[in-house]
Amino acid sequence: MIEEYYDKLKKQREKNEALEKKYGQLSFFRLAVFVLAVVLFAIGSQNGSIAFILFGIASVFLFLYLVGYHARINDQLLFGRANYLVIEKYIKRIDGTWREFKEDGSEYADSKDHISQDIDLLGRASLYQFLCAAHTEEGKKLFAETVSLKNVDFEKIEEKNCAVTELGSMKDFAISFEGYSLNASEKKKKKRPEYIDTAGRRVPFYVKALMVLVPIVNIVLLVLFLLDYCSIGLLGLSFVFSLAVTFFSSGVTGKVMYPFLAYMDKSEDYYNMLKLFAENDYTSSVLLDIKEKLCSDTGSLTGFKSLKRKGEFFNLTNNAIVHFLLNGFLGWDFMLTVIAASWSKKYEEGFLLGLSYVARIEELISLSVLDNVRAVSKPEILREGMVDICTEDIVHPLLDVNKAVSNTVTFTDNTVIVTGSNMSGKTTFLRTLAINLALSYMGANVTASRFSAGYMRLFSSMRVNDDVANGISTFYAEILRIKEMSEYLKNEDNKIPAICFIDEIFKGTNSSDRIVGAKKAIRKLSDMKCKVFVSTHDFELCQMKLKDDTEVRNYHFEEHYEDDKLLFDYKIKDGVCTTRNALHILKMAGLSDD
Repeated sequence: MIEEYYDKLKKQREKNEALEKKYGQLSFFRLAVFVLAVVLFAIGSQNGSIAFILFGIASVFLFLYLVGYHARINDQLLFGRANYLVIEKYIKRIDGTWREFKEDGSEYADSKDHISQDIDLLGRASLYQFLCAAHTEEGKKLFAETVSLKNVDFEKIEEKNCAVTELGSMKDFAISFEGYSLNASEKKKKKRPEYIDTAGRRVPFYVKALMVLVPIVNIVLLVLFLLDYCSIGLLGLSFVFSLAVTFFSSGVTGKVMYPFLAYMDKSEDYYNMLKLFAENDYTSSVLLDIKEKLCSDTGSLTGFKSLKRKGEFFNLTNNAIVHFLLNGFLGWDFMLTVIAASWSKKYEEGFLLGLSYVARIEELISLSVLDNVRAVSKPEILREGMVDICTEDIVHPLLDVNKAVSNTVTFTDNTVIVTGSNMSGKTTFLRTLAINLALSYMGANVTASRFSAGYMRLFSSMRVNDDVANGISTFYAEILRIKEMSEYLKNEDNKIPAICFIDEIFKGTNSSDRIVGAKKAIRKLSDMKCKVFVSTHDFELCQMKLKDDTEVRNYHFEEHYEDDKLLFDYKIKDGVCTTRNALHILKMAGLSDD
């Protein structure tokens, strides 16, 4: 798996090196042509030679062509570098160094979203950080909502999974799409507003008039100068006047151009993303629907294409000297203002739809990343009430592939108690089960060779902290978590059953109160439409009976010793744990006198 990405990385590096060489050659040639144009104009002006001036004008046009060509090579180079980084990310996901990724979804985390905190859906070392292939603001936000289970639609899980699986088989497409997205995110010359607001703004009449008059006057004066009917001073005066009117009108023209310019800066990458998507054939209904909408007459693809083409005119203003010359001779900013207003009026709606398509594709590609960095399978999610949970070779997707230990188990009971000695793996297993359930509800594949479960609302009480400012102890915070589960289950309007993961239940209080309270809480939850998974060190809970006089189902993890070394196999087993290792761990830490 990783060798394939190393091969892609090598090929991309070679492409980038060739582009860098070409970029350097063009930089030198462009400078040489500019110097040649200046020399030709100087000689022509001094000697009054029309031939030198005409050659100078030709050199200027050649220089402008080279500026555009150089910009295109630069765009290719930036895209190549972005692709290189994308491929590196896939390698880091496989070799375990992915925790250095900058994007981790922390900005989207909600302190009340306990499940995202407890099973690492958002934040540092999270599923979001591991999988996210989105780089647009819209895409990152949508993926965060998906990862935190805010967008779950049970009726569409199957369709979405088909789309994710199909994209998982399109590796080169996924890399290129993310490369364009990453490239766009790196272009931060101008901050894009939340929406385009130029469509309703009228361009003043004088701007339209000057757009026509300035170039006509200057071209006429240039022709008269070449025919020796006017002086260079008059031509220069007209040039200075054109600069002045464009400068003093910048407040008006800037308001119209700014939103256009801000989007335009990323237009080529957005266009290339949508074009790349539109050029592929798909079999899944979700991808076919996006393609149909994208290619229909909504203006999305057409709008981006138009923005990309018009953007080439705007790109000329990135060079201060070229911008200076174009404004002085052609009143360039007046032309750009009219172009921007016309484009916005025609394509605004379709353009904004295009942004939403990009975000949706980024979300689906992010979910498909797992298919190419882990061994996965298609989950079977049923909506038949409290069904069994069947797993084969299930592992935690965020653990190192070389260290993760798989487990195979079927849970037929609704109330499960998991015991085990310290560090034996019981908490990790609860998180493994919960995060794979979350993946299946997102529409992704799961890290198991087989996974079957029902559709349930996830609740958790794992990483519980006190809140000193509000006078909430750890114990009371745990109670509030379990109360939230109970209230959901009591609400008859909630038709979806629940599954609750509780780690080290009521660890924030003394052993006597903990056992009594835990029994009451477990019986309360088990009496309702709910599956309950509880890890504990309190063996008294293992013999408890529920309200219907049935016993809880027990599983455990255990350790063993070799040459006085504490070892774990991290395999779940039937029954209650019979081993303890706290004293041995204290001894290992040098805290025991024995």
